[in-house]
Amino acid sequence: MFSSIVQFQRAFARISLAAVLMGLVVTLPGVAGAQTWQTLLDDNTANASWSHMTAFDDGSAALVSRDYLPGYTGAGVFFRRLQGGYWSTPERIDGGLPTYNGRTAEVMGRVFVGSANKSSLSAAPVVVIISARYSRTILDADGNLYALFVRRWNAGQWSSWTRITPVGNVNDVSADVDCQGRVWYTWNDGDNLINGQYRLSSYHLASGTSGTVYTLDAASRTLTWRSTSLVIAPDAIWVTYRAPDGIYARRLANQGAGPLEPRIAVQTGFPEGQMSAWVDGTLWVATDNPLRLYRLSGGAFVQESISGLPSYYEETESSIESITHYLPVVAQRPGSGLVLVAVRQHHFEDWVNSSNDFDESALVAVERSSSGVWSGPTTLDPAESWSEIGNAAATSAAGLFIGGTKSSGALFLQRRLP
Repeated sequence: MFSSIVQFQRAFARISLAAVLMGLVVTLPGVAGAQTWQTLLDDNTANASWSHMTAFDDGSAALVSRDYLPGYTGAGVFFRRLQGGYWSTPERIDGGLPTYNGRTAEVMGRVFVGSANKSSLSAAPVVVIISARYSRTILDADGNLYALFVRRWNAGQWSSWTRITPVGNVNDVSADVDCQGRVWYTWNDGDNLINGQYRLSSYHLASGTSGTVYTLDAASRTLTWRSTSLVIAPDAIWVTYRAPDGIYARRLANQGAGPLEPRIAVQTGFPEGQMSAWVDGTLWVATDNPLRLYRLSGGAFVQESISGLPSYYEETESSIESITHYLPVVAQRPGSGLVLVAVRQHHFEDWVNSSNDFDESALVAVERSSSGVWSGPTTLDPAESWSEIGNAAATSAAGLFIGGTKSSGALFLQRRLP
């Protein structure tokens, strides 16, 4: 009985502390404040390591994921469609990848999905972009055998896979599809041992031709999956990336025709990652560890304050307690303004009694109006962390869609209603 009371007191203390630190109001299920966000998918049967999604004005969506196969015997790429409020059965689509010098390709790394037409999933082809590695038994003269591949879904029919890059070092990829149906992608031709270069190019599906290859900058040797972010703006292609000395942005003008303009510093130093988005007619960048938010204004990036996601750290002779926010995603809010989503981690270590230790994670969102007024936070998932979320944020007439992969491998998709 006593232990139960102690456990309740500990739990209540944690909730109270979090509420005080985060400015939260503890709300019961069913209250009006919970109606802004809607869960569209929470698939705990999946065992995904990467995922990406795109959304359409009629409320439909497409989601692609890289899932581990039973027994961890490999991985496959699976495609899901949301139409009319219902999800299709996951369809495995990685069969038939082109061979290379007699070698077969195995799915590795990130996956992406996009479309030129944003009106409806059924109105235009949907393009899937994946990374794969060609099989080998020993290191040989072929070196690292990675490449990017694309495949198109149109009215229920799949095209064949096409390899769109030379075979070699193709790491740290980001990809999307513009309104002309061109696949834009970035990659790093180095690895954790050899410094490489960040590069940008495109592939035109209709003509089957590749665009100019642009060298962006020297790449950081410490690669992370959030090192690059690709943003297709109305008049240009933007890339933000993590160089050895900080975060930078470059603009390829005239809807990708060029020229490639000089780099602009976002943040100097060594943040762990970044995520960018086109919001209210300009580029916004959120950086990770430390969590910061930047807005492009007058040709330079200006740091903006963030309300609702404060950090906390206290160390005593007997304990350490902290609250941090990481893996930020910034996106256009329906109408105007932005939404900033992040993982909140509450950590406590009791050096006297380790049974009191805990690590609790939650998915939270804050919003900023176009006039700079912040609201929130809103807890989207009270007891979950992410393994990644990537560029899985899309705003349409049907709302803001946020999708990704949980640390458990489950797939989720949430919508912030207009």
